[in-house]
Amino acid sequence: MSFITSRSYEIDYKPSDDEYHMWRRKLWPYVEVDRNQLLYFYETPTQCLVWKTRITEVERFEYNSKSEARRGLKNFFGYDHEFDSPYFRNAPKQGYCLAYKVEVLGKRLNLEKRPAFRMPRLGWDWIDEKRLRKWFRTYRP
Repeated sequence: MSFITSRSYEIDYKPSDDEYHMWRRKLWPYVEVDRNQLLYFYETPTQCLVWKTRITEVERFEYNSKSEARRGLKNFFGYDHEFDSPYFRNAPKQGYCLAYKVEVLGKRLNLEKRPAFRMPRLGWDWIDEKRLRKWFRTYRP
């Protein structure tokens, strides 16, 4: 299975290998996302599919405080992440963390979305070749 995730900002560089999500509840990507799956990145500001990646490592953990989440992320990534980011500051004080590393496959795609494509509020969805062709102009596998 392959997935698509969105970013509310332009990724003017390759996706870093230190991606993570923090949720109050155990949402479906927490269980479904795993190593060796394809993960596409979609930018909301440009409304483009921009990167095709492969997930190389995954870590899931429940946390009871932000300091516990920080320790878990530091253990997984091997260094202190930018914990002053708006995402981390606004994340739930306790919940579930899905952390993963990706390998970028190829160059930036810049594929415009078609009007039919609507990203779910969660910012995650499953995707396959048929949906990619339906939702993004000029998509070629």
